[in-house]
Amino acid sequence: MSGKLQVGCDRDNVLARCAERFCEILEEKY
Repeated sequence: MSGKLQVGCDRDNVLARCAERFCEILEEKY
């Protein structure tokens, strides 16, 4: 059970990082 929760948190973390990276790239382009 806790393993599943941990994976969920990791996934959210990765998504948040990707979103930040995406915003940075957009700012650099425009």
